[in-house]
Amino acid sequence: MEQLRKRKAILMLSTCVLSIFIALIYRPLDAQQVATDILDDVVIERSDYNAVIKVIFKQPFRYISHSPKASGDSINVKVNVVRSRLSLEDRLINNESIILKDDKGTGLNEVVYEEQGLNSNFVSFYFEKNVSFELVQGSDKRSLSIIIFGLE
Repeated sequence: MEQLRKRKAILMLSTCVLSIFIALIYRPLDAQQVATDILDDVVIERSDYNAVIKVIFKQPFRYISHSPKASGDSINVKVNVVRSRLSLEDRLINNESIILKDDKGTGLNEVVYEEQGLNSNFVSFYFEKNVSFELVQGSDKRSLSIIIFGLE
């Protein structure tokens, strides 16, 4: 009887560990799928003490606002992604990110897109230190550029 309890306990523990392992494996696949939906690429061009960080989107979007207004170590941009259809998947909370390996001295570590429901979408930029910047939406409605000033 005692051996039967031990076997049940080991089986339950194995099932839990396997479930967690499967969840961890499939989570990056979900993020990768989301990444093919909104964010396309991040392109950085630098000249002397300034740089332009251009985020290219796969979907058209409309810039709404951003904070802080001119300097900080992170920038949060509220956008409204224009979708041709609204499926159930589109209404779920989606996150995706692009992690940069070579930031050309801008200090940019990561660009994150967060969808927190209908008309509540944010693009966040995370830097190693405070930067002075100006933000501009591209005329193509599929790009967002951040001009960084005073780089060393």
